[in-house]
Amino acid sequence: MNESPYAMVMRVEGQRRQLNSYLEGSRQPVGGEYDFDERFGLWLCKDFVPIVQRNDLLQAALSRATDKVKKRLRFDLSRTRFWQVFVNNQALVLTANRNGMANAREHEEKIVSLVSDRIAEALKEDAFREWILNLQAAVVHGRRSKEIDAMNARADNVTQWFKKSGSDVQPTEIKVLELLDDEASLRLPKPTNEQEVFLLYMVLSGRYRVPLRVIEYDTRLGVDAIAQVMEHKLFTPQKACARVEFKFTLQGNRAVNHFFDAIDAFICWSVLSTGELPEAGDAPYSGTLRKRTKPLLPSGLDAYEVEYVDSKGVSRILPVLVLDRLFASPKKTTKKEK
Repeated sequence: MNESPYAMVMRVEGQRRQLNSYLEGSRQPVGGEYDFDERFGLWLCKDFVPIVQRNDLLQAALSRATDKVKKRLRFDLSRTRFWQVFVNNQALVLTANRNGMANAREHEEKIVSLVSDRIAEALKEDAFREWILNLQAAVVHGRRSKEIDAMNARADNVTQWFKKSGSDVQPTEIKVLELLDDEASLRLPKPTNEQEVFLLYMVLSGRYRVPLRVIEYDTRLGVDAIAQVMEHKLFTPQKACARVEFKFTLQGNRAVNHFFDAIDAFICWSVLSTGELPEAGDAPYSGTLRKRTKPLLPSGLDAYEVEYVDSKGVSRILPVLVLDRLFASPKKTTKKEK
């Protein structure tokens, strides 16, 4: 509270809720999740209730604060859900239904200015910036561990499935459908997104021997797929199953939004450019996307690769299968070449 008639209470958290991580929560008789209001109580500011929520004002203040100090709020702290801000002025007049203020417009600019000034001051503090970096590192580490564990579990499940019988189907052994002639052609739109890349790859898998045969596909958990390795020369050391991430395109200096330790190979439609390839958005690690000196496969699908250093300090190579190479127009030969 300053000399003006406005008073403010502000808190920022890295997560909307914390599980049993605050002393205020641990003293409660029942464990579980505790909202900001439950942990700290509006009794901290009795004149601040009832509350009118105005995320538009908070968003404006966050944007203005980062412009002032020319620092980006990392780890998505620019989202309003991480902030709890209470502003009060005894001149505010609430409407009867408590869902608005009758005189809000005359106070909006002053409120945005007060909140943005305080955030801007906080961004200048070393302790606040260090807290953001520590929070970022902790959350990225947690995301990496969860994604790696999830993908390893999915790979183990597929490996165990191979040893069982009775829970599979054999599409190539169907007798009641007419086989396509060798001259038959299937016309598909050129892929424009990741889902269409996956569709094209599965159509190819039904007719040709592809390097990686997708067995399990789930975009909700970790990277996209678990595949049976058909071309073992792709990996050193060799492996039976590979964790595969599908992308529409790969491009240098554009994050893949997953962690390399949870991926064995990429499948994409095209590579737009090479160079540094970051992991997930706020992850500090990156690899190098580059063209291979010579593809390992006769088809030339593995024309690119990603090299990075894993969490154990070991260099790993992730092959990149680029599908548009299958559809490239053949080069026209000159009279001299003939």
